[in-house]
Amino acid sequence: MGSEQPIEKQPVNHRPLSDVGMPLLRRQRYAMRGKRVVSMARVGVVAVAGAAGVITIYSLSTDADAGPRTDETPVVDASLAMPQKDDSAQVDTDAVDHGKMVQLPDDTEIVIEGEHSLQRVYQFGQSRGFRFALLDAGLSTQDCVAIENALRPLMDFRRCRPRDRFTVVRDKSQKLLRFRYQANSTEYLEAVRTPQGAFVGSKQKVPVSRERIARGGVVMASLGDALMREGFRRTLVGDFIDVFQGQIRFDTQARVGDVFKVLVDERSIDGKFLDYGPVLAIEYQSQVAGTLRAFYFEAGEENKGYYNAEGRAMHGSWMVTPLRYERISSPFDPHRMHPILKRPKPHYGVDYAAPSGTPVWAAASGRIRFAGMKGANGNLIGIRHENGYETYYAHLLRISSGIRSGVRVKQRQVIGYVGSTGRSTGPHLHFGLKHQGRFIDPLREMHSPGRVMARKHLHAFKRQRKKMQRAIDAIVVNTAGQGAAHVAGRPTAVDSHMD
Repeated sequence: MGSEQPIEKQPVNHRPLSDVGMPLLRRQRYAMRGKRVVSMARVGVVAVAGAAGVITIYSLSTDADAGPRTDETPVVDASLAMPQKDDSAQVDTDAVDHGKMVQLPDDTEIVIEGEHSLQRVYQFGQSRGFRFALLDAGLSTQDCVAIENALRPLMDFRRCRPRDRFTVVRDKSQKLLRFRYQANSTEYLEAVRTPQGAFVGSKQKVPVSRERIARGGVVMASLGDALMREGFRRTLVGDFIDVFQGQIRFDTQARVGDVFKVLVDERSIDGKFLDYGPVLAIEYQSQVAGTLRAFYFEAGEENKGYYNAEGRAMHGSWMVTPLRYERISSPFDPHRMHPILKRPKPHYGVDYAAPSGTPVWAAASGRIRFAGMKGANGNLIGIRHENGYETYYAHLLRISSGIRSGVRVKQRQVIGYVGSTGRSTGPHLHFGLKHQGRFIDPLREMHSPGRVMARKHLHAFKRQRKKMQRAIDAIVVNTAGQGAAHVAGRPTAVDSHMD
């Protein structure tokens, strides 16, 4: 972070808010202890059951040698007596963890080219492979081969995940008409049978609705709570922290009664929230730091980011924040008390708390130095940059396809996903920065003073900034806290269309 400014003494009614960057380590430690206890109990049960099984087998063998049993109670194998769990009928997490391919409930009747057909959806689950999942779904070997040939140029069959879904469409005679495989929310792969009987593969985009939201609110308990109260996701806290880093510290300088305004595109699929686009304009009216404003502008990959009203970049670093996060749960601290080891241990990086699976991108262009498991770091990626800099991304849930040692990546290219692998108390990204072989604080490097935009882009920026400025100024915030904020008496959605 930037250097801290001394905090002036505030009037009595201006109480500081709770630390938005404070990690809930105690609660997380309790949760981890509970998980360990449960795991140990499970191991104990398995051990006892195993020992009992050995004793039973031994007693049966000795009884067989000694002659018929004297008691009348039959010895029954419990696995045969109990009904077997039908994983194909389950949809919950347990089914995905313990079953094979998972069939989701009910067939859906659809109409394709005037003909009634039946559609059934499956979850990949713990199938041994792509072919096995299709066979479990009732496809013939011939159809499996045809689908594989159609989709082979489009997908890597080795990278199927338990939560991936695929859809099978058959006509009334059970003839396979089409197959769809969906590994993420915004696109899917499809193999369609032609009139000649062959299957043709293609990649399709899922229609994404985009709605421009202009909304504001008043801070009453914390910035995150205020955003959620106005209908936003808590992840937008990270945008405020990132954009205004060096101008205000939300953990110590936020005050009850501060006002925020946001202009952002909200994306959804079939009415369900997907994610946010870049925050187009953002304002924070602080009782400590004054009114802060920033506007997003993009002129090619190398000239996109946040600028003030005059066109000066909010941050001038060659690096960008490597993800969209909820809060900084632990800053760079050479003298930190380690939350798990319970002893002083330097924290040579910044911990960004974010939900598991959140995309992580390269903070700057460079070449992959390392990508894989690395002890307490869990899944780790190291990238070498120009001028003696290196960045590190630890505890990843998984590493993106194609990211390996020697590969060159561009700034903002997705390289992995937030997780909690290695020695970790919960989902977060540990982001480290080295210069000339020595760890330094990434936030100090990232939020250095910005430069004025190139003259050739300045006119376009000012034209766009005026439009965004009018949208921000039109947001009317109920500072009395009665009712939601609105946009000049109209609904908060000021624009909507399809991508």
